[in-house]
Amino acid sequence: MKFGERFADTRFAQWLLGVWAFLESSIWFIAPDLLLLPLVAARPKKLFRYISIALGASILGGITYISLISVNPSFWELVLSSTPFVKEYMFVYVNERYDSYGVWGVLWQSFSLFSFKIWTFLAFERGFSWLAFFSLAAISRFARFFLGAGIVVFGAVRARRLLERHAILFFSLFVLVFFTLVLLVE
Repeated sequence: MKFGERFADTRFAQWLLGVWAFLESSIWFIAPDLLLLPLVAARPKKLFRYISIALGASILGGITYISLISVNPSFWELVLSSTPFVKEYMFVYVNERYDSYGVWGVLWQSFSLFSFKIWTFLAFERGFSWLAFFSLAAISRFARFFLGAGIVVFGAVRARRLLERHAILFFSLFVLVFFTLVLLVE
């Protein structure tokens, strides 16, 4: 059994994924997909378990973020000003989605490459219902997690030997593409 498979079977991997997803939606900036996708590649049969952990922790992190903002309104500035790759035009884009679609605009969140914290803060600022916002955010995030994991499972099942022989190369390329996309958004 390879290291990745052994790691994917541990409770630590699941806890790490949950903590990562929670932190990303509340104070951190690196999407949990970076851990979710390799775990799914190692254990495709656990796809829904991993997605559920990432989704649940992510929504809980967003609720925590909003709760902290309601207690201390300047908290959002502290977090977003220290989050890399957060730019003014992102606020404009999110506000345009909300102007056009109301709370339904959050469905664009997962595919925008913009921080979930921007979407969450602006939804809070507009007074959107927490229940509506987080329900739609969960649908959006589930779609992204499932699409990414589905592509990985489809590819992993068909190219397992290739992945095992060149895992570091593929992971490096994934990280390179991910950060290139993030920088393009900047």
